[in-house]
Amino acid sequence: MKILITGVGGQIGLHLLESGIFENHIVYGLTSKSSFKSNIEVIPHIWGKKFNSSVPEVDVVIHLSAQTSAYEASENLSRNIKSNELFLVELVEKIKRLKSPVTFISFGSITEHGLKKRINEKSEMNPMTFYDVAKCNENQYLRQMFREKWIYGNIRCRLANIYGSGNTPSSQDRSFVDSSIKKAINGEALNYYGSGKYLRDYLHIQDLTMAVQSMINLVPIHQQCNLTLATGKSYTVKNMLETVSKYVSTYTGKKVNLERREFPPKSYEIERRSVCVNNDRTKRFLSWEPKISMSKGIEATVRNQLSHVE
Repeated sequence: MKILITGVGGQIGLHLLESGIFENHIVYGLTSKSSFKSNIEVIPHIWGKKFNSSVPEVDVVIHLSAQTSAYEASENLSRNIKSNELFLVELVEKIKRLKSPVTFISFGSITEHGLKKRINEKSEMNPMTFYDVAKCNENQYLRQMFREKWIYGNIRCRLANIYGSGNTPSSQDRSFVDSSIKKAINGEALNYYGSGKYLRDYLHIQDLTMAVQSMINLVPIHQQCNLTLATGKSYTVKNMLETVSKYVSTYTGKKVNLERREFPPKSYEIERRSVCVNNDRTKRFLSWEPKISMSKGIEATVRNQLSHVE
């Protein structure tokens, strides 16, 4: 099978590439990182610019590339639209010309559901930031592209809080959990905002990898569906940081303090949301079940990051 991964140099893309799940496939990687080195064929692209590169004939596109900061999206909305929505359209237009049956696997966030506390695969979208508006628009474009037979299959995944890569300094900064572990190892205090009692779902990247492998096993799939990749278990932000503190202290012997902060004046209301996920449909559809608990996942990530400390 031939697979194109966009954003292959990012946190999730790198981990998928290194996991071995593509061992028996031909993989192409699209990235903006000129220093990216791999044994796959690399397709260069500068985000925010017109997509001029040619696209090889593939069976699957794993679409990971995105500008992922809600605050950056607000500061430069036109660039956000170019990087997310316009790039998607330009990419699929090229795929359409190949006239081959391509299954499109794309990724967004459960924040697309807005302030709704209890969500599942059928919950309505209610975007609260420009970033989430762009991701919801991407979803609508892909649904219409499927209906008009531009793509053969459309699998849309909404992610919980992904963590656990930590294999490079840049990937540690992409996840709140991973960046918190990095700060704690460096002796910095961990900050939480408001009460810290806001519920989140934390999915380890190894469990995400197994979900992606299950999706690839379904290809070719001539349908469109929404999947929610999460554990189905929620913990408060403060509880997560306390777990980070516990394991960093255990393995370094250093005390890690938690400090309360007020939310910045321009913070989004969605930062104060709590969310509980029911993704039973996703688990049945993929024959997949997350295996790594938050506690075990954070402990493993702490040990992994410490192994890379010089």
